[in-house]
Amino acid sequence: MSVTRAAPTASTILRMLRNMRTVGPMTPTTIQATDTARQIGQLLDRASRGETFLITRYGRPYATLTPPVTAPVPAAVAVARNNLTRYEALADDAAPAAIEVMAGVLAASLRNVLEIIDPDGASAP
Repeated sequence: MSVTRAAPTASTILRMLRNMRTVGPMTPTTIQATDTARQIGQLLDRASRGETFLITRYGRPYATLTPPVTAPVPAAVAVARNNLTRYEALADDAAPAAIEVMAGVLAASLRNVLEIIDPDGASAP
């Protein structure tokens, strides 16, 4: 049995846009190589929780300790593709101009996310 959901309303789209967080490059925490050697266990724990470190040696950048890159969950990619299809349809619909613009913005954002997490389209249906 298939469940079809209606396209989101303007108020839903506005709420989604308000709740969106800007994701950009975070400034890594700088740490000296000698301190890294003494605190490696703690740094690894912090990196596993998403923190990035710039390791310096004699004041110059030497290495970067970053969180592991994980593969996208196929179900999440499928949901994103489904939402992208719905937003693209809504953007092309005869809806009020504000809804079309917001749907277009959401569709573009989802396209960008899908290009990053699934560049080959490997999880495409």
